[in-house]
Amino acid sequence: LWMVGHRNPTALLQCNTYLRLFDDAGRPTRVCIDPGSQLDLAVVRSNIEQVIGNVGEIDMLTLNHQDPDVVGNTGFFCDANPRVELIVSEDTWRLVQHLNVKPGKVRFANPGQLQQQRIAKNHSWRPVATPFCHFRGAMAFYDPELRTLYSGDLFGGLNQVGRVHLFAEQDDWNGIAQFHQIY
Repeated sequence: LWMVGHRNPTALLQCNTYLRLFDDAGRPTRVCIDPGSQLDLAVVRSNIEQVIGNVGEIDMLTLNHQDPDVVGNTGFFCDANPRVELIVSEDTWRLVQHLNVKPGKVRFANPGQLQQQRIAKNHSWRPVATPFCHFRGAMAFYDPELRTLYSGDLFGGLNQVGRVHLFAEQDDWNGIAQFHQIY
């Protein structure tokens, strides 16, 4: 698991893009979680290339919800690999499709209807509804192998300019509360 997003010290809102690699008996599956903002594309692309060599090798994208800081780079990844699969809730897809993205396949993961979502031959995730963060179709994915919740905007927050880090600290709770009150 790699955090491949951009930590921008001049921004109040950070976008968390992750790359998760699975190995099924020598056959890799590469999943980009919340491909991020178009403003961060150069950094996201470079970070992914450092790990796997070519962004066209991304097999799947997961989208927490339709906001541009989460899905802005979806079209780029679809163009880089026309066979890429998109894992998304139906509510989110209803809006994302208006960005004219062309994935090879759209797979719906609707929390409450699915217990597991197969990611690779021997790996599954559990979709988790997060409808109050901040869209009806928003969802997170729980990865039982790593015991990690890819939470999208759940616990997202506004940071102080210049204060960027991956893990929240006590001083970050005011920005988290402010973000959730606004959105």
